[in-house]
Amino acid sequence: MLGLYAVGLVLAEAVLQAGAILATALALALAVTKRLRLEKDVRAFVLASVALCVWQLLSPPSSGGRAEAGRGK
Repeated sequence: MLGLYAVGLVLAEAVLQAGAILATALALALAVTKRLRLEKDVRAFVLASVALCVWQLLSPPSSGGRAEAGRGK
């Protein structure tokens, strides 16, 4: 029974990622063909989410506090 649970956990991640990718691709395809109509506030949320994703992709990774570790010496 524990093995079945472990397989479910592993497959769930892959299925969730595949679903997210397919949903994003479908939304983009509908937006490009002008068949996707969104309310003004939903469009603003989507644009803010995309801007945040771009910011996270372009921003340098944080040092994780390692720069502060050597200052006490």
